[in-house]
Amino acid sequence: MESWATVNIDLNKFIDICSNGRKSKEELLEDFKIMNDKNIHEIFGYRKFNDGFTSKVTCYNDGKHVIGSVSPSYKEFLEKIFDLLNVNPDLKYLIGKDDDSLTEVLMARIEMLRTVQNTANLQCDFPMLYRDLQDGRKYINAVEKGLEDLEKDNTKTKEEKAKEKQKLEKQKKYFYQCAMSGGFTAFNPKDGFIYKQVELYTRFVRDRKKYKELIETKHYDAYLIKNFDETKMALYIVDGYLKAINAIDNRDKQVKYYNLVEKFLNNSKVKKDVEIVIDGRTINYEDISKRAKIAHSKINRVDIKLEWELLPIGSGFVYKGGSGTSRRTSMSEEEKQRLISIGKEQTEFFMNSKYSAKAIGLKKFAGYFAYIYPNGIVVLEKDFREKYPTTAEGAIYIMKAQDFELLSAIGKTDLIYHPLLLGHKYHSGDWKTKIEAFINEEGTPEDQQAAQNLIQKMEDEQNKRSK
Repeated sequence: MESWATVNIDLNKFIDICSNGRKSKEELLEDFKIMNDKNIHEIFGYRKFNDGFTSKVTCYNDGKHVIGSVSPSYKEFLEKIFDLLNVNPDLKYLIGKDDDSLTEVLMARIEMLRTVQNTANLQCDFPMLYRDLQDGRKYINAVEKGLEDLEKDNTKTKEEKAKEKQKLEKQKKYFYQCAMSGGFTAFNPKDGFIYKQVELYTRFVRDRKKYKELIETKHYDAYLIKNFDETKMALYIVDGYLKAINAIDNRDKQVKYYNLVEKFLNNSKVKKDVEIVIDGRTINYEDISKRAKIAHSKINRVDIKLEWELLPIGSGFVYKGGSGTSRRTSMSEEEKQRLISIGKEQTEFFMNSKYSAKAIGLKKFAGYFAYIYPNGIVVLEKDFREKYPTTAEGAIYIMKAQDFELLSAIGKTDLIYHPLLLGHKYHSGDWKTKIEAFINEEGTPEDQQAAQNLIQKMEDEQNKRSK
């Protein structure tokens, strides 16, 4: 079975949380840098000065193991090259594609680098490379001075001087292996900083796929077993799987992640009394188990497109708090942020609730969503879009599944007075508790069946339209 990249891991955070204390953080970071330096040099013939591309690592899995194998992060490599060459951030989507379009953009920046005439231009157009030049000068000047001072030092034995000289010569060799130069220009143009950096980044771009193939086979697994706590690593990585389930829409990928979570939960070797803290959140077996149930519910949801508009405005709709339309021509920044906060809160609430299906009306993102719950309750909620903060002001309508088709097509003004409507709430006060009172109740067998029937009917109609 082919392995696939599951999660990218922040190495600094990973060490802080999962290291077993056998080595210091500084030692671990240096070890990772040294290990990947070898990969970089093997493919490109150069190294990157002061960077082993090890800020992140990637977990690969073939579906048979909880953790899988941990390797250098190819995504981090691309992101850093992109930033070092100071590419327009609007083009960052090309990193995900990693195709000829990315090659073209990166090579265009390298060609621009080739034309840089002085350090002022370099600082303006390639600020990160300018920093490398400055840091490189300090580094090589210190090494050269160290060698000079060593020759004059009469306090060290011959053996001590030989050992110190060997260390300094190794540092000097590393500097030139990184395609560095202490001078922006040189008597031989090929020894100048720009020429060397153009060659370095050309190789990075041209041979990047070879690097990708290599690092996917160069795992840190044996090193991790010695220096990291296995259960803490599993908790950290499984937390990443659950985050991925929430972040992606592709159901096949969601299922693949969920299967890995289940492997963790069903593994008898997992220590259930171990916990870690990530960004202030406590992660343990119980937390993973609870979130896995929510994830399972999300994966099995369906999105249904309807052939009618949910809650049309109607003949006499009056906006709460004023008359006429709810659109505003202007608002204060404070009010804008308040509405955005409300909108994000309501989106998170409904997305994390245990609905079975979500129905979308004809106006799609300009209208309402219908969340259908297994207990037979349907909640209609205005779709919030951060770009339009006033979309957070829509009211919430609650009804039974058996009444949904009738009530959802009625104008808002008429609907709020309809005897079959169970509730009409605004996002004020403790609105979530009021909604939870409806969606978390068990529901009668008849109500539960009505929800299933409604979903099936709408799915059948959607399938007919797609044929």
